[in-house]
Amino acid sequence: MTKRKKIFLAILAIPVFLYFMNQLVAMVYSVRYHNLSGKTIYRNAVIEEIKVNGQLLEQSAYSDRIDSGFYDTLVYESYMGYVHLDTLTSNFSLQVQQGDTLRQLSFDQNGQPVASRVANRQSDAIPNHVLLESETPYSYNWFDNRELSISLFQRGMMHLRCLNPFRGFGGPNGGGNCYFWSGKMYYLLNFYGEKLRFKLPGRLLNIVLNEGTNYVTELSYYKLPDKYRKGRQIGFFVFKDEDQQELHLYMIRRTDR
Repeated sequence: MTKRKKIFLAILAIPVFLYFMNQLVAMVYSVRYHNLSGKTIYRNAVIEEIKVNGQLLEQSAYSDRIDSGFYDTLVYESYMGYVHLDTLTSNFSLQVQQGDTLRQLSFDQNGQPVASRVANRQSDAIPNHVLLESETPYSYNWFDNRELSISLFQRGMMHLRCLNPFRGFGGPNGGGNCYFWSGKMYYLLNFYGEKLRFKLPGRLLNIVLNEGTNYVTELSYYKLPDKYRKGRQIGFFVFKDEDQQELHLYMIRRTDR
């Protein structure tokens, strides 16, 4: 075998070696990380899916932060979210689309249904309700955060179409983003002193390098604003399942308080 062939084979062996090392590390992690199902129980906390009949709708609200993009007028920044906190009853509400009907669903601090009513339109303001704002915006650093972070990405299926240099050639939008890997994302949430480890599907843009901006998590995290918390330790996940094209809502709460 010539020296050139040996070098070529050595280069090919590097990603194979990294792949199997990644699988070995994932086997160790899997012992402590839970697959989120209908209800995942930890020592002092629980993550439970809130089942909704219909399509969960994203809503908008204004924060108390001034938008720096406007110089001649006072404009507050807007943000998006899914879950409202009722500041009078301490219940929660959300909006779902059921066919041609828009409904507002309410549930209590244990995730149990309280009420369901028809809403006139999505933009209706709800009195005494605060829309929870995501703690994981687009610029969120998943690898340098003490509250919610990614511990590991386990590579699963490699999408070879991403290697095609002519992918999307001639299309109106070009090739767009192509994710080399789909697999599982291992998360660690420090939830008011309780460490919650779990895993969900995720994707990776690069074939080898694991830079933070190359991960696609499809996960957003919400918690109660400090001035409305009143000792309650409750949070929410919204996860977009790319395979089923569905949104899943999870409630996180401490069980020892």
